[in-house]
Amino acid sequence: MIALLIVLLGETIGIWFFYNKLNIPENRVYAASLVYHFAILTMVLNVMQIPYDSAIIAHQKMKVFAFVSILESILKLAVAFIVLYSAHDHLIVYGFLLLIVSLVIRLIYQYYCRRKFKECRLNFVFDRKLLKEISVFFGWDLMGNVSALSRNQGINILQNIFFGAIVNAAMGVAGIITNAINSIVANISFALRPQIFQSYSLKDYKNVFLLVETGTRVSFFLLILGAIPFLLDTSFFLSLWLKEVPKYSIEFTQLLLISILVGSLYDYLTILINATGKIRPLSILSTIVYSSSVLLSFILLKIGFGVFTTSIIHISVTALMGFGILFIVNKLIPDFLITTFIKNVLLKSLFIFTIAFLLCFFVQKFVLPNEIYLRLIIDVIIISVILILIGFNKKEKAEIRKIIMKYLPLNS
Repeated sequence: MIALLIVLLGETIGIWFFYNKLNIPENRVYAASLVYHFAILTMVLNVMQIPYDSAIIAHQKMKVFAFVSILESILKLAVAFIVLYSAHDHLIVYGFLLLIVSLVIRLIYQYYCRRKFKECRLNFVFDRKLLKEISVFFGWDLMGNVSALSRNQGINILQNIFFGAIVNAAMGVAGIITNAINSIVANISFALRPQIFQSYSLKDYKNVFLLVETGTRVSFFLLILGAIPFLLDTSFFLSLWLKEVPKYSIEFTQLLLISILVGSLYDYLTILINATGKIRPLSILSTIVYSSSVLLSFILLKIGFGVFTTSIIHISVTALMGFGILFIVNKLIPDFLITTFIKNVLLKSLFIFTIAFLLCFFVQKFVLPNEIYLRLIIDVIIISVILILIGFNKKEKAEIRKIIMKYLPLNS
């Protein structure tokens, strides 16, 4: 039903908006329109894949995610090479091949889940109570997700209307870079999500809070391992990838990375709220905050604020959402102490980020200003040492040491 709704809205209101409101060069309208249709079909496939993703997570078959993710990466790399040497319009070929990749991944998940999990074999069952529970949860969840989607795409549309396709291109480059870095954190959350749900269902709140705090810290630390070098040498990394770096790409990439770092501090709290099943407060909060951010962005751009206004608002809204989520978790689970989370996770993470960033900045400006490759190696070493010395607690260090001894037997 959601997939049909996407097609209905996309091919009516969406197509009207495409032709009447967006700023697209006249000679590229045909290619862009085809890619728009491909994008709608890709979204339909992704939506219809959600039940299979959920089944794999519920059964904790994370190896399947790993193998399919590797395959997907290989296929997308193949797409890049095909586009590079294609004699046809590169944009059209790119959009079409990405649609094919989504279809292949969708069929693989469907085939695996239907073979392995009996609940993934389609049966028509009418359970009024279950339908009501799913509908209520789904309705509030959809409201929250639609508000987040509207915020993201609304900002892109505003940037297009006020500044044109050049800014959209810059934001697109920034989005690809930051999504690649953020995918590491997403994979960790996939692995911990079932454990958080199980611990909560058993009312083992001590383990729940431990998983949430540990997951948040580990995710943030892994992020800064890649984000800090990228923040300090964004132009270098983009020049490795692109012959011509689009205007504003460097600044948008840096701002998006900061937004992801801020958002990662609250991702596991959102998972915890979902575990309770009481997502109404979160959905209402996200709808109010995200809608307000789009409205505020429109007002500020209308009165003449600059191109980076929306990104700064995005960071502010992400931080505001985080504090709202803290109070929601405390209300749903009174045993959760806001002050403890702020002390053990937020302040500690921000302190480590500040120390690591300042040291790496010092190396960049005063020690190795012209030795980029050596500087990047030094940056990674500095961040790693800081994380080992003050980032992880004793228990986490013991687990890391155990993993190292298991896979790198130094005593042999």
